[in-house]
Amino acid sequence: NLRLIHHSGKGGSSGNKGGNGKKVLGVWRTLVSKEYLLTTTLVMALWFLNMGAYFGICFVTPSYFKAMNGNEFLASLIEAAAEIPGLVAASFLVDWCGRKRTLMGMYACMAVATAVMSLDEYLPFPALVVAAVFSRGSADGGIMTLYLYTPEVYKTHVRNVALGLGSAVSRVAAILASYLSFRSGAGASGRTAIIVYAVFGLVSGGCAFFLPHETKDWAVDGDLDDDEEEGEEQQQQQHQEEKGEGKEDK
Repeated sequence: NLRLIHHSGKGGSSGNKGGNGKKVLGVWRTLVSKEYLLTTTLVMALWFLNMGAYFGICFVTPSYFKAMNGNEFLASLIEAAAEIPGLVAASFLVDWCGRKRTLMGMYACMAVATAVMSLDEYLPFPALVVAAVFSRGSADGGIMTLYLYTPEVYKTHVRNVALGLGSAVSRVAAILASYLSFRSGAGASGRTAIIVYAVFGLVSGGCAFFLPHETKDWAVDGDLDDDEEEGEEQQQQQHQEEKGEGKEDK
């Protein structure tokens, strides 16, 4: 009997591993299926562009302002504090005008404000600081809206993987942005990096416009029926396995 139990335990564990592998593969197939391919492509592009622009702006502005002989520490402090009103604005707008429109508005503001930052030859230092405030605040507001939109647009069984994939893509964007920002430094090179981040904001707005779904009025657990069916299948499989083990013991 002990040998039979040990043998059935091995078979059960290998079966569970095979089942888990199939589930993981099924999740990835769902992300690139016909239903979600456009959504996944645009959402991952937004994670890359939004996070790249956000970290790039954070990295490049201190050295950029320092080259203008201004108080870069005070400017950085004011710029960082701008994230708070950006978050407040995003939390209000997502329920008032929807996720897509909030994303488009945040990215449009980020693109314009970041582009204004590149006009250091024509604008005074305080005006550039104000532009940096709007640039960083809107970039952070876009990130928070994207954090909300990503899990809402996917079904329950792929939601975590989609959010994790977006987080991984954003890390790659942050690495590339740090390289561009610190290598550019100040002056003309810094201006070039800022223009790149303004283009990121512009392209992000276009990606948000073409998102196929607005999730404002969606029920997050709208696919509970699918989850219930999966739960019933799992219960049936467990019941069959228990029956098989009982026959082996006999």
